[in-house]
Amino acid sequence: MALSSCEKREFIYYEYDGTVITRVNRDAESYFYYGRYNENSSALPDEYIRAEYAGFDGIMNAYLVFEKGRKVRFVEMYDYFEQIGNSPGLYLFEYKENADFIKWHDSIAGDYDNSVFIYNVTDTERLVNQRNNSKVAVEYPKQAKR
Repeated sequence: MALSSCEKREFIYYEYDGTVITRVNRDAESYFYYGRYNENSSALPDEYIRAEYAGFDGIMNAYLVFEKGRKVRFVEMYDYFEQIGNSPGLYLFEYKENADFIKWHDSIAGDYDNSVFIYNVTDTERLVNQRNNSKVAVEYPKQAKR
C-alpha cells in the first residue's frame, strides 16, 4: 500500500511485550501494520488491515489483543474493516455471535492487560484504556490530539 508522501498522515504505535503495531491515520481511514514504521520508512508493507469510517456517523471501534507467539488479533466491532494480504502476525477477527463478543468483552472489563481499545477519537481511546488498565504502551503523535 503506497500512501503519497504529500498526504497528511499520523502515526500511532501500540506495543506489548516487544510486539509493535503501527497505525497510520489518513482522513477517515486507518491502516494497521505489524511492526514499527514511520514517515521515513522506505515503504509500508503490502499486508495490513484497513479501517474505513467515513460518513456522518462513521466511527472506528475495535480492539488489538496481543497474544502469545507474537500474534496480534484485531477484534473488529463497528464500521468497515478489511484485511489486505496475509500478515504473519496480525489478523482480523470478528465474533460471529454478539453474545460471544459480550462474554469476551465482559471478561476483560477493568483489566485489559494485553488488550487495547482502538477508536478514531484518540482522546476517548486513551481514556477507555486508562480506565481499564491496559498494559499496552501507546505512543501518540506529539502534535495536537484528535
